[in-house]
Amino acid sequence: DRHRDLWGRVLRAAFMIGVPLNLGFAVFSLMLTSDPIRYQAADYFFRTMMEVAGPLLAAGYVAAFLRARATVHAWAQFLLAPVGRMALTNYLSQSVLCVLILQGAGLGLGLGLGKNATPTFLLAVALSIMVLQLLFSRWWLARNDQGPMEALWRRFTYGAGLSS
Repeated sequence: DRHRDLWGRVLRAAFMIGVPLNLGFAVFSLMLTSDPIRYQAADYFFRTMMEVAGPLLAAGYVAAFLRARATVHAWAQFLLAPVGRMALTNYLSQSVLCVLILQGAGLGLGLGLGKNATPTFLLAVALSIMVLQLLFSRWWLARNDQGPMEALWRRFTYGAGLSS
């Protein structure tokens, strides 16, 4: 609350500068894809602008969250805290699931550009894994003190290995 005005200014800057620059970059990326030689010189300009626009938009997201009501903070904490308590388990399971779903070692659905590897499909895979991890983390922590990989890590870090 002490810095509410500051976060308001950051939020306005993000909407007034960050959003238009990011949209401009998206349009330029489409143009670059259609004719890479014609727009090659402008590529450096737009990529340099993204060094400002990306972090500014990220700061806008943070500002919007910080200016949100306490109920939004409580809801986000309720939803995300279990995932954070099982960060190592979730990181490793996400990696394994993506290899099994997308790479040639598994189903290979993410290989090559075709009907399977569309951006929409990849977004659906990512969101599905995230929702699965939200649900699994809450379920697991209702029955255990910590995630399985966190328990293993703690055992080898602080304990005497598996023999203890």
